[in-house]
Amino acid sequence: MSPTLRLPILAILLLVGLGMPARAGAASDSAVASAVNALLASGDPLVVDGVTLNASQVWALYEGRSGSALWQGRVEAVTKILAAANDEGLDPATYHVAAIIARTHSESAEGMAALDLLVSDGLLRYAYDVRYGHSRPSHVTAEVALDPAPDPVPLVRSIAALPDPSPALEDLPPKHAAYRGLRAALASYRAAFADGKRWPTVPDGPTIRPGNNDAAVPALRARLIASGDLAPGPDHGSRHYDANLVAAMKRFQDCHGLAPDGVVGPRGRAALNVGIAERIQQIIVNMERWRWVPDELGNPRIVVNIAAARLRLIDEDGTPVMEMPVIVGETDKMTPMFSSAITHVIFNPTWTVPDKIARKELLPKVQRDKAYFERQGIHLIGGWQPRAAGDDPEKLDWSGARGAASFRLRQAPGPQNPLGRVKFLVPNVFGVYLHDTNSKRLFAKEQRTLSHGCVRVGDALGLADHLLDGAQGWSEARRERILSGWNTTTITLAHPIPAHLMYETAWVDADGRMHFVDDPYGRDHRLSEALAGHAVEPVSERVETAEP
Repeated sequence: MSPTLRLPILAILLLVGLGMPARAGAASDSAVASAVNALLASGDPLVVDGVTLNASQVWALYEGRSGSALWQGRVEAVTKILAAANDEGLDPATYHVAAIIARTHSESAEGMAALDLLVSDGLLRYAYDVRYGHSRPSHVTAEVALDPAPDPVPLVRSIAALPDPSPALEDLPPKHAAYRGLRAALASYRAAFADGKRWPTVPDGPTIRPGNNDAAVPALRARLIASGDLAPGPDHGSRHYDANLVAAMKRFQDCHGLAPDGVVGPRGRAALNVGIAERIQQIIVNMERWRWVPDELGNPRIVVNIAAARLRLIDEDGTPVMEMPVIVGETDKMTPMFSSAITHVIFNPTWTVPDKIARKELLPKVQRDKAYFERQGIHLIGGWQPRAAGDDPEKLDWSGARGAASFRLRQAPGPQNPLGRVKFLVPNVFGVYLHDTNSKRLFAKEQRTLSHGCVRVGDALGLADHLLDGAQGWSEARRERILSGWNTTTITLAHPIPAHLMYETAWVDADGRMHFVDDPYGRDHRLSEALAGHAVEPVSERVETAEP
């Protein structure tokens, strides 16, 4: 069963099974300690009541305790949290809730020991999952690079030492406002689903434009009413696409990554026909990604939403001060997720062409047009050189370039340079960076997965102005001097600006509106499969954009 709609039954079992006082005659603490030690000594795999525990972590948790139980008198508080894991988009069954409830009123030393170990293992798993991510990648992949997550044992040990663990347990999930917003949205969407609410679909057909009459308009109206985008009215059967309905459609488009023009085309229909259950799952996978990010994001900071192809600059007080479109990697050259910081702003940058781009894209051009590199300001660096006959570029022989071991290309600053006027250096294992572009027209496109993996910034010079405002030695006069020519100038930021490249297909904005956008890289589907416990084939393609 998917975590989407899982399990009010465990909550009912919890209410029934817990809250009843334990009967007199329970085993002594020393007897329970002996039973705990016996279970811990049973070897690996460590199996309790048919449940396989994480032996190494459980052993580490009980180390130095001489078998003394950790949770006597506090099982109810822990189990309440574990049973409510569904609220965090997690599956309570992962945390042994049914097995814990079945052991709640054990009186024998063996039963009480089994209960203590089940609670410990359940909480170790839950604490890690809810704080750092159930499907958090443990190594760098083509899609993401994350800092290693801490061992949950010290965290759970500190919780076990508290007289009342409830506040610490409730404090485990991420504190980011974005996560909390998704959590509230998950509860709201699930409540609507549980009440039987379903969103009508809009049938296929021709594009519907404002003022049109179309047979699909009643279904469109019903769909927008069902999702709260349109207030019910007396004209539910009308085929006329009137101003009120157009305004509702524009609001819907604005919240679904579509141009808010009121035109109902193929992409609009596709978004309208995503059901509420699918949106619930979309919220869940985005909550999971928020568990991967650092606890402190830093202010000021830059956030790139790869899925939405948007960038936001957040000021010192947490207020967004700039937002702009960006261009991200094509579907086979995906921009990865990572957190780093902008350390340098480089005006009039050179571009050292990545090997794959040089061989697959630029060499064919120069072989067709021998003067292409000269016109573009591209120079060879390294030992290999084309064979030449005199100084005529048309007589250069590039036929051996594909096999040259030390073959590299570098493009000088200038109008043809694809990095444009400014590059933002963000150290990371992928070699990805943010930069300007000499092809501004592409920012007007609705779908902007068009780069080799780096992030092209819609208003790169404006972003540079904000980052350098108040920096020592920076002035309007210096800016004008730099931009009056094409000499490369590198400015080191005294205080690096945190930068987070994230992949958000669902979020709640400052006004409380839910936003959904397409999943251009198919990451939602793969993460949903991983959360469900299915094996997922890793993506192997790496971006090919790095400077050497």
